[in-house]
Amino acid sequence: MDKNRIKLIFSEKYNQFYKPIRVDEDVGTIYMQITKNRHDKGMKKDEIIHIESNPEYAYVPMYDANITAEQHFIKVMSSNCSVNIKLNELKLFKRNMLAESESAMQILKELAESECDPQKDNFLNKKKIHNTALDIYTSLNHRKIVRDNRSTYDGQVIPDDIKRIAISKRLFIERSDDYCGNPKHPTNMNEKLAIQALYPCGFIVRDRGGIVVAGGKYELSMEDAIRFVENYLPTEKEKHYTNLYQVPMSIRKKRQLAMCYKTLGMYGLHYKNEHNYFFWVLDKRGNVVAGGKNGFGFKWLLSYCRKLKHKPLPKKE
Repeated sequence: MDKNRIKLIFSEKYNQFYKPIRVDEDVGTIYMQITKNRHDKGMKKDEIIHIESNPEYAYVPMYDANITAEQHFIKVMSSNCSVNIKLNELKLFKRNMLAESESAMQILKELAESECDPQKDNFLNKKKIHNTALDIYTSLNHRKIVRDNRSTYDGQVIPDDIKRIAISKRLFIERSDDYCGNPKHPTNMNEKLAIQALYPCGFIVRDRGGIVVAGGKYELSMEDAIRFVENYLPTEKEKHYTNLYQVPMSIRKKRQLAMCYKTLGMYGLHYKNEHNYFFWVLDKRGNVVAGGKNGFGFKWLLSYCRKLKHKPLPKKE
């Protein structure tokens, strides 16, 4: 992109447009100023630069052509100017990207944590500034927590070979955003994002009875979960569990399973299920018709039932 053709700058993070003041190619810096969140519809795409898509440049918000927004904020907040000017500076805090300035954040923190004495002069004005600063500081702090929590999920996916080892030992690895609700069900995208905003990534491991054998409250890292599964030896007690853990199913999977049950019934068959993970097709006498010794997965059961539909129904006795 030709930086000299830039007419508008957009930040997705702050949902804010900026107008360029000047571009310094030598140091890779674009100086800009807040503008209204709309632009001329006739403007071409190559005349608008997106900050997050062009990280090779530094972007400096300015108050005017001579002073940065950061310098102006520090100057205003340390002066004896009117409360309205200070409130206006605070309201522009996020859009001026001052959350990325240590000096500005320190001033905001001090204002948010300051105590206002009702007996002193200008109590109401100081209270207004305090409340505004507190709201901004709290929201920024929350955004940082959400951002930090979500960042812990990047790349935290259990490899397929480890999943196979776990299943062979009848262990079930769960990530903290895999399931939610009561009864539990696999999370959709919105539910995943909500959990990821509240909690950092962690894992637990359940045995064949559903008992958490490692991780407590999702305290395992991915590496710890993998190491635990690789070294785990099933206990004798597990082999005699009467109630087996059932992996939570989505509504869609429940409906598909109900259709399989109905289809199999039309042919005088039914299925056996362990953990909602292993399936066998049985005849009326309980003999295994499909699934072999170790059973097959749910997708194989679906495929079996689809193929079965193409066969003629058995004659009624």
